[in-house]
Amino acid sequence: VTLAHYDLARLLYEWNTLDDAAEHAQKGIALNLPRGSPEFQVGGYGILALIQQAQGNAPAAQQALDKTTLLLGEADISPPTRLYNLVMRLLIALAQRDLAAASRLAAQAPPPQEARSFPDVLLLLMAQARWLLAAGDRSGAAQLLAQTRGMALSRGWVAAAAQARALQALVAQDQAEALAILAEALAQTEPLGYTRTYVDAGEAMRLLLAAYRSQAGESSAAVDRLLGAFALP
Repeated sequence: VTLAHYDLARLLYEWNTLDDAAEHAQKGIALNLPRGSPEFQVGGYGILALIQQAQGNAPAAQQALDKTTLLLGEADISPPTRLYNLVMRLLIALAQRDLAAASRLAAQAPPPQEARSFPDVLLLLMAQARWLLAAGDRSGAAQLLAQTRGMALSRGWVAAAAQARALQALVAQDQAEALAILAEALAQTEPLGYTRTYVDAGEAMRLLLAAYRSQAGESSAAVDRLLGAFALP
C-alpha cells in the first residue's frame, strides 16, 4: 500500500496536481512509519521534497531532504534507493537553479549500467539530460536524450520515450525543427495529461511553447494549459 501511494504521488506530480500528490506521499510515509522501513521512508521523503519544491515551498523540501540524510546515514540503504534519492536531490537543485549543487550531485551519479532496474536507468538518464541542458551542454544533452528515447522505445516504455522527445525539442538544430519535435511530443503527452515534463524544463520550454502557439495562429487548449502551469509557483 505504501508503494501504491508513492506511485500515485509521482503520477499526480506529473499531472501537476501537487496538493493531491503531496497528500499521497505523506500517506505513504505515515503508513510505513509503524513498520519503520528506512528504504520506504527515504523514497517517500524524496518524492515529497520534489513535490514541495514544485509547490514553491523550498524550506519544507529541505526539511524532507534532511530526513533522508539522517536515514541514509543511520541505516543500510540499498543502492537503488540511494540512486533515487540522488536523482530527487539533483532535480530539486535544478528547480532551485543551484547549478553548483546540481553539478556536485551529477558528478556523484553512478554509470547508468550500474542501475539495477530499467526504470532506474531511465530516471537517471532523464535527470542527467536536464542537468546538461541547464549547464548549456546541448550536444551532450542531445546524445543522452537520443539514447534515453531509444532505450525506452525498445522496451515499450512509450510515456518515457515521449518525455525524452519533449526535451529533444530544446536541443534541435533550429526553431523549425524544434517546433516539429514539440508538436510530436505534445501529440504523445497530452492524452496522458503530462505537465511537469514541460514545466520542469524551465524558461526555454515556456518560450518554445509560446512560439508554437504563435505559429499555430490559433489557441491550443493543450498549450494554453501548459503555459498556464508555468505561472504557478
